[in-house]
Amino acid sequence: MKTNSRKRLLVSSVAMLLVAMLALGTATYAWFTQDTSATADKLSVQTVQASELKLSDDTNDWTDQLHYNTIDKYLKPASSADGENWYTAVAAAKDGYAATATPTTALSNLEGYVFKNQLNVANMGGAAVKDVTINFTLSETPAKPGKTYLRLALVEVDKKGTDATITGDFKAGVYGVGADTAEAFTPNEEGTAVVTETVTAKAGTDVKFPVGLLGAAGSGTDAKYYNLYVWFEGQDEDCLDYNAGNKMPEITFSVTGTTVEQQN
Repeated sequence: MKTNSRKRLLVSSVAMLLVAMLALGTATYAWFTQDTSATADKLSVQTVQASELKLSDDTNDWTDQLHYNTIDKYLKPASSADGENWYTAVAAAKDGYAATATPTTALSNLEGYVFKNQLNVANMGGAAVKDVTINFTLSETPAKPGKTYLRLALVEVDKKGTDATITGDFKAGVYGVGADTAEAFTPNEEGTAVVTETVTAKAGTDVKFPVGLLGAAGSGTDAKYYNLYVWFEGQDEDCLDYNAGNKMPEITFSVTGTTVEQQN
């Protein structure tokens, strides 16, 4: 069980977060001691089947090839139960994981704690595309057997842009290598203190994340928007110094769909 009794002295970094359509690979390395780092690079995204599908992040135009060039960035362990309120998760000792969070530890800037951008999908064709799906497999090679703490989340939002509002269920969009539960930080109802809420990461193996039907270009239903998060869950009981050295092998996202008129 997770507790809130300690502050974390774990440091992790993500260097070179690259999301690219069309033929790039992914590797993430994680170390969680005070003076080592974690690296994530080359998250890969490509569209398949329906050539009308295009992708974008939170600022760039719709494109066939999308790059997130975040290089040499350091991520410290973080925690969130809703994707909007993020907290530091620094334990008091190397042999502990649970942190004590107060409102003063809320992160107004995720830099250094969470990789956040968007993975948006649009139909640029004249016919609707059905069964649109974001497919990926999340894997992590632990330094100690069974000790994993990486998280990836896809959460629907209302628009493209850094000021997008979450409209989906953050907890339902969280994935780990396997089903992995942590008591993540969240504000209480009054917003006067920080409490914990159970967040169970679904197994990120052979994930088929449903986007659904995208209408024809210009229909008003031709795009859907998702925040993409990558972080190290500091409230995970496996996120300890002596479990340092994990590696996340290649992650490839593929976006598939079937043009409706092809089924006639």
